[in-house]
Amino acid sequence: MFLRSDDLRRHIRIHTNERPYACDICNKAYKQSYELKEHKTLAHPESGVRKLLACSLCDKQLTTRNGLYVHMKAHRGEKNHMCIFCEKRFITSGELSSHMKHIHPSEVNAEQFPCGFGECPRKFVTKAALRQHRSNKHGVKDGDTGGDSC
Repeated sequence: MFLRSDDLRRHIRIHTNERPYACDICNKAYKQSYELKEHKTLAHPESGVRKLLACSLCDKQLTTRNGLYVHMKAHRGEKNHMCIFCEKRFITSGELSSHMKHIHPSEVNAEQFPCGFGECPRKFVTKAALRQHRSNKHGVKDGDTGGDSC
């Protein structure tokens, strides 16, 4: 659900080929404005759109503070996201999600826990993720089914 129509339009663009944000220097086009800013920062640093942030441990330059933060976690060996199936560890939750989707697709599909609150279609790989979703999105505490079942 989207609270603002702009958010819905932005989300729909993910599923289409619409690229309304074009670089005024090379005409390369992007779906989201932040992608254009990142492109101009990396491909056309003279444009001054954003200052690159340099890693103090290697030659890598990043466009956002969060990008630098995640990059530094890699240098420190911080891998706080663990696969529940093979115990491999990852720096970001996105890397873990990708791993689970591609390496353990049958386990992920077999182990899903449905939300079960009203008509909510969401399913989760772990009970902990299900509990967190139900608490955050539906205000449901453990054991509460939202009044739809006995």
